[in-house]
Amino acid sequence: QKSATLQPMLWLPDFCRLNSSSFHIWSGQGSGKLVPGGDIGRSGCDGVSMSSSEGMAAAYSTQRFTIEPSVVYNVSWEVKTSDLVALSAYLTGGLYVQYFDGRSTSFNYGDGWYPGLGPHELESTGGWVARSMTFSAPTTAKFAVLHLAFAAHTRSYTPDREHGGTARGHVAIRSVK
Repeated sequence: QKSATLQPMLWLPDFCRLNSSSFHIWSGQGSGKLVPGGDIGRSGCDGVSMSSSEGMAAAYSTQRFTIEPSVVYNVSWEVKTSDLVALSAYLTGGLYVQYFDGRSTSFNYGDGWYPGLGPHELESTGGWVARSMTFSAPTTAKFAVLHLAFAAHTRSYTPDREHGGTARGHVAIRSVK
């Protein structure tokens, strides 16, 4: 079985050049911003910050990138949270990958995602903590999108299982590689 570490320059957008169209609020109210590295303790533009006092389901999303089935991918990042509380979300303060089989024409609705439900990040991390995820694409996957999520995933289909699920608090994510 082949293994690959996704390289930021190959598939992650340049955080210095992102615009508001890469931030999606699926439900609720809150805000998201790109954070220059100097503001989060690193050089360059490698971070995002998202907050909600009322509750929201939201994420920053990369552009689609080509993915090879049966390859094991490893992705890592650092996260910092404060007062993060899941209201109806099954995933908070983390990353998830959305797969497309090549026939899908909608950015919003792919053909699957990983992880399906969970995990929740700590309510308050007390500083930056390292996280990682390993995944392998389904055999029909041609493309994927990586979501840097404030909150996502619900058991209901409102608006859908992937984009529903709210939380409140603050999440910052940086150094995705």
